Amino acid sequence: MKKAWIIVISLAAALLLTLLLWYYRLGGFNDPVLSEAEEGPFYLAGVYYEGHVKDPSMSALFDSCYAKVERAELPGTLASHFMNDPNASKGMIKAFIGVAFSDSLHPLPKGYQWHVFPKKSGLKASLEAHFMLAPVKIYPALEELAAQKKKKLADESLELYPSDKQVLVLCPYIEE
Repeated sequence: MKKAWIIVISLAAALLLTLLLWYYRLGGFNDPVLSEAEEGPFYLAGVYYEGHVKDPSMSALFDSCYAKVERAELPGTLASHFMNDPNASKGMIKAFIGVAFSDSLHPLPKGYQWHVFPKKSGLKASLEAHFMLAPVKIYPALEELAAQKKKKLADESLELYPSDKQVLVLCPYIEE
């Protein structure tokens, strides 16, 4: 009986260690770097999306844009302009998902259109972590910093994904 407990505890410890190592490799222990910024405009070549954040069509849209960046069809930065807060709307999102450029001179693939995220003042966050961890790590930190500065953030944000393990988020202030 004692051997069985030793085996169970050893397996549980090995599993826990594996999960911690996986979380570490994804950048889960990294903190976002926050600052005030005025950035833009950004020109996004992409597609408008309206639906649930967990809908497979949203993931397919990201995958399609990512593939265009990887194949250099759109040599920019994978990006998404979220126009509302999915937490406030039960997971429903309005977004423009595509590839960000500093100008609109690039030819568009079939089915894509231009969308502009204008120059805005607000908060900027950078996180060296997998993009799936970004919402959990970045947005609460941005809200906390905005509260410290006695500012309010708009419900919109621009997320830029320079690589699989780096996320930049721009959240504009609400103009008062």
